[in-house]
Amino acid sequence: MENDRRFFVAIIGGFWKLDKAVTSNAQQEGIALGRELAQAGFGLIVYFSNEMSLEPHVVKGFVEATPATVQAPLIRVRYPTILRDEVRFAEQSSRQELFDHLLFPGEDWEVPFYQSLSAEEGVDAVVLLAGATSTLIAGQIAIARHLPVLAIDAFGGSAAKVWAQLAHANKAQSGDAWGTRPAADLIGRLHKDCRRADRVRAQQQQDRQRLATILERRNQGVYAFGATAALLAILVLGAGAVTNPGQFIALIFGGLVAAGAVGAAVRTIFAEPGSADPRLAVLLGAVAGLVAGLAYLAPQFVGAQNLLAPGTAAVAATDRIQFLSSIIVALSAGVGFDTIFNRMRKQAESVDIAPP
Repeated sequence: MENDRRFFVAIIGGFWKLDKAVTSNAQQEGIALGRELAQAGFGLIVYFSNEMSLEPHVVKGFVEATPATVQAPLIRVRYPTILRDEVRFAEQSSRQELFDHLLFPGEDWEVPFYQSLSAEEGVDAVVLLAGATSTLIAGQIAIARHLPVLAIDAFGGSAAKVWAQLAHANKAQSGDAWGTRPAADLIGRLHKDCRRADRVRAQQQQDRQRLATILERRNQGVYAFGATAALLAILVLGAGAVTNPGQFIALIFGGLVAAGAVGAAVRTIFAEPGSADPRLAVLLGAVAGLVAGLAYLAPQFVGAQNLLAPGTAAVAATDRIQFLSSIIVALSAGVGFDTIFNRMRKQAESVDIAPP
């Protein structure tokens, strides 16, 4: 295989409406397909074990071509609980380790069958041969999901209708119309389509991740810009525009909150994408900036009560210097807001709140 990932193919089809001669040929084709699928490194997803279904014949060829040294479950058997005693493949008696069973709840086989085909990570490709209504619907689900489709038209039925649909639409990304080529050619081309589809999905996932990162960075930038604008406005006012002591004290509180928010917002921009919610980071950074700034200012206010002294009518130059110093402290606290809160949590854990 080109990469380490094993592709799992849903095997779908039936021979109920074929005559005996055509049915025998179709069953032999199923065995040949199973051998080629095993040799190409595929896994199987099967739903029925009735001899008139395609699955048991593909399973037969698959098991025959799978070395005895292989112990991994390569055949995923999916069926409703009502068929618990009916779905059993002959090869389970000798190679049980190859089979992985998953029962769908309930008694209806159709809904879980179609859901298994539509699940995002459920099926990598689909093989259709003959079949009736359920085969036609399965083919439409696979085409809608842009899965590689191997539709064999040699035996008629719904598989031939899907073959004609793909041939008419010429949808290379969903699988070519296969015609009556040898099984080795069919499976070889199917494997190429699976690898191509896998590359497309990987590229789409990368594109989604890039878009998510861009949107996240944009949100982080918006929060950082808003917090920075608020902090700059407060710094301008605190540098000399505000002269009333009461207003200046309120400005100090606002500056500590804004500085902490700026520090946290800047940190989220440089953090790994998805590692921090910018809204929560700004909120916690604002709280950390306020707590750290007040812890820094409290001893200074106790030692020199310029702003807090009764009758103070003006803001002194030393008060403005303290204000700018506290902004720097709050800014650094916002950058390391998680450290601040981890320390507070550890201190809280050590406090005995129960009576002695």
